[in-house]
Amino acid sequence: MVKTALASRWMPAIAALVAFALTLPSITNGLEIDDHLYRARVLEGWPAARSADHMFEFADPDRPDGVRAAKASGEKS
Repeated sequence: MVKTALASRWMPAIAALVAFALTLPSITNGLEIDDHLYRARVLEGWPAARSADHMFEFADPDRPDGVRAAKASGEKS
């Protein structure tokens, strides 16, 4: 039964509808905490390349002083 349901020609449409329905609650959320940080970086004048390179950098073991400074400024927690 499951194999037949998954092989149905309607499965892609059903999957798309379920995905859409699951994202509906988040549409009105607006900016989240990390979005404010990225916005601040852009408004501060960080070049796009630097922002992209450091967007998902949460800790750099090679630069512990930079991590401490970012924590002290509130940029990282």
